[in-house]
Amino acid sequence: MDEEDKKKIEGLIGSLRVPNLSGPYTQQIGFTAKWEAYIRSIKWEAGNKLDRLAEEAVEKEDWETVEYLLKHDDFRAKSSAIGALRTAANNGKDIKPVVSTLIDKLMETLKDQRIDNVKDIIDILEVVGEHTSVLRAVPYLISIFKNNYVSREDAVIVLRKIGFDNISEFKDKLLALLILGRTDEIVTNGKAAVPALIDVLEAEDWRVQRNAAHALRIIAEKKADKGDYASALKIIKELTLHFRKKYERRKDMNSLNDRRQELAPLEYYAQQIHDKMNPDKKKFHKPVKHQQVRTVKRKVKANG
Repeated sequence: MDEEDKKKIEGLIGSLRVPNLSGPYTQQIGFTAKWEAYIRSIKWEAGNKLDRLAEEAVEKEDWETVEYLLKHDDFRAKSSAIGALRTAANNGKDIKPVVSTLIDKLMETLKDQRIDNVKDIIDILEVVGEHTSVLRAVPYLISIFKNNYVSREDAVIVLRKIGFDNISEFKDKLLALLILGRTDEIVTNGKAAVPALIDVLEAEDWRVQRNAAHALRIIAEKKADKGDYASALKIIKELTLHFRKKYERRKDMNSLNDRRQELAPLEYYAQQIHDKMNPDKKKFHKPVKHQQVRTVKRKVKANG
């Protein structure tokens, strides 16, 4: 690889870095849709040329050029090289000369709490039999989905590809399943999952909260169906406390409606369980109709 090759690569990357000129400001200074389309076509052509350059380098086993692209600070250069290597590896080509560089890029990306190109690199390493190196990525991926809310779902998807069996901590595996919304797999753990799910109810990610609450409801229903009413009521109590705490600081009408929608089914289900436990006793809770509440308010107001 000589200086001319480097200049060619940098020229293509420079074209890709040209910003898109759209919006009211660019119209004010004279740029039209015609210029915007022209710039997009230049970038599209530059991207195609960069991909072809990477493919030719891999085909000719020009590993110096491939490594130059892999180590470049522009993500598009890395993506072109990784795409070419993945195709070559799937076709049975020997790419061992750059495997160590791929592993280094994988570790570097993960240590920076980033996920870009990680799935593609892992695909390549699995194809060439570097499963041990892939397993080195697991702790970093766990750290990303626990701490990086932007990339957490992508990190979990990569982990699922590697295998959730490689996650040693049960709580980490549970969180990964909640991020993906795989509540059916969580419910199979039954009693073991309950304490961890209750802890997760305080998570910052509202989707994780929602999925944890859904899983707890299903577990409570299954326990009640088996006659374990005490455990079912304990779970319902935890859910009720969670939702009351969640909405207690919000006083607007929308939050009150949301709270009613969350709590009403729990109260109704708890009442059903109590009725099953005490069939000969009166219902422990008699729902109050909204019309009765309004009538009481009017009477209080009239009595001054």
